[in-house]
Amino acid sequence: MSCLPRVPKSCATGLMKDASNWKTGLMKPVSNLKIRLVKIFVRGLATCSETNSLLENTVQENKRIWLDLTVAFVLVGLLIFGSLMIYELNFDAMEVELDDELAQRGQEISTERGCVACHTVDGSLGVGPSWRNMFGRTQTLTDGSTVVVDAEYFRESIRFPRRKVVEGYPNVMSPYMMEEEEFEALIAFARRLSQ
Repeated sequence: MSCLPRVPKSCATGLMKDASNWKTGLMKPVSNLKIRLVKIFVRGLATCSETNSLLENTVQENKRIWLDLTVAFVLVGLLIFGSLMIYELNFDAMEVELDDELAQRGQEISTERGCVACHTVDGSLGVGPSWRNMFGRTQTLTDGSTVVVDAEYFRESIRFPRRKVVEGYPNVMSPYMMEEEEFEALIAFARRLSQ
């Protein structure tokens, strides 16, 4: 389908005659109607060109928008998939043989409360520090000070995690309130991992 305006056959024939007269040098005056038809024809070409340019720009913008959306969805999907994989890896690493009943309860709590999503139990890297060999270790904090990991620090880090953040880890942990028995079980579990 063409963008050009339709020119009636009789007018087109007249334009052709005038064109042939111009070629032969017989330059007859052109009527106002013919001039208007030529203007409409030329205006139609300009409009068609502008329309095509506008359509091309719109198509390019739409392609760019779809490309941006596709990239965003892929990145979000990869982020979610990666987070789930880290959680799965940490959850699998959570299976530790424990002979102490209190430490076993601590292992259950760490899974139920989601601790294993960030803290590994095998010494591998996670979002937060690993619980493997944590007790008794001296940790450097983000403010440059140091702290020896003991039961008191462990409790404080769960209740008020943003007070003393271990250097090299993000300050993203939310505060958790637990019963004293749950703290004792988690501490027993973390101590068992440090033996």
